[in-house]
Amino acid sequence: MEKTEKRKRAWLRVILNLLIVLAIIGLVYLRSLIAGKEYFFISYAPFSSTVRIGDKYYKNNSYNYIEPGEYDLIVEREHFATVIDHITIPNEFNSAYGALESIDDEGDRIAAEATKDYQQVGKGLASESSPKLEYKIEQYLPIQNSLYKIAGNFTPEFEDSDKLLYSINIEAGDVYIDSAVKKLFSFIDKDPALSAYDIRLLNYENPFAERDFVSFTDDPIEYVKNTYDTTIEEGDYIFTDTIKSGRYVGVVMCSNKNTGSSTIYKTSRVIMKRDGDNWAILSEPYPILTKTSLPDLPTTFLNRVNLVNCGA
Repeated sequence: MEKTEKRKRAWLRVILNLLIVLAIIGLVYLRSLIAGKEYFFISYAPFSSTVRIGDKYYKNNSYNYIEPGEYDLIVEREHFATVIDHITIPNEFNSAYGALESIDDEGDRIAAEATKDYQQVGKGLASESSPKLEYKIEQYLPIQNSLYKIAGNFTPEFEDSDKLLYSINIEAGDVYIDSAVKKLFSFIDKDPALSAYDIRLLNYENPFAERDFVSFTDDPIEYVKNTYDTTIEEGDYIFTDTIKSGRYVGVVMCSNKNTGSSTIYKTSRVIMKRDGDNWAILSEPYPILTKTSLPDLPTTFLNRVNLVNCGA
């Protein structure tokens, strides 16, 4: 009986040692497979697409080990247009993102079912162009009531582009845009870079499309009044104090409409830059200011201007 137990223990030691040896061999083999290769993330929506880099297929929406070099990347999926791109490994972010475009009804159906794939890719693409943005605002969106809707969205950078950009879209009638902007900026403390987002007002027609060229006046408010004299004369506008940062000045103006029971304000904001004895208007008056249209200005300054309202 004792000899049998000894034989069992001996066999267990042999098996254990064999497993350890096999594990070591496996690790050595794995290291040999990845030696000199780069840890590279590939993500193309929809994730059911196949990805080929050079003459090898790689797993989509996953990290892969790939030898450094320049390659043709081909992403294919039935019912979608094939993406062909030239990539360098490694690159700045050690990643490649993209999205396939549907070419028929079945592709539309597949793309609709893969909405989360496209959103995830959109975040990755936008994070590469602005890594510090982090999309914290998403946890508070969408916001919807009877007056307005605020939601995040991913759209192509250009009409024929595979690159997706993230934007915040505001849908509201003219008289309720102020309410929507105030609601959005109520999250300013939670997301101090809010003005770094691309914020779009859908279907908004800007009344300040035309400007008059006027002589310089030292007062920025008077300069704005004279520059947009025709538009301002058409409505009853009031102006706040200016917001200054170095040579930059933010001017906030509001038209108001009395409904009998209350007054509804429509706020427009414009940024000017002092250059000697001249003012340069950097953007047409608009309800909201972002780095999309004013890339050289800090978000802290844009936020300050966006938080000023004429109404109560």
